[in-house]
Amino acid sequence: MRLRSRVCVLGLGPNGEGLGSLAGRIQVGKSWTAANRPLYTAVPDVRGDGQPGLWATGNNGDLYTYADIRGAGTVIGTGLQGFRSLN
Repeated sequence: MRLRSRVCVLGLGPNGEGLGSLAGRIQVGKSWTAANRPLYTAVPDVRGDGQPGLWATGNNGDLYTYADIRGAGTVIGTGLQGFRSLN
């Protein structure tokens, strides 16, 4: 994943390839800084539909899922303050 101008962008290859490429990028969110979204990771298939997704933490310790790598995300957990990684 590559952060460009505080916008998280991802490639859209059929197998998740192209992550961070300029040609096939989509906007995931705005203002993704180390303070705003301290942790994030790509997830191969969040919903079981064969499409990649993301998990990210908020600065308040909430855990968000971006099941189709678009939109504002959905809170699926809380209390992750102090976590150092998502895996």
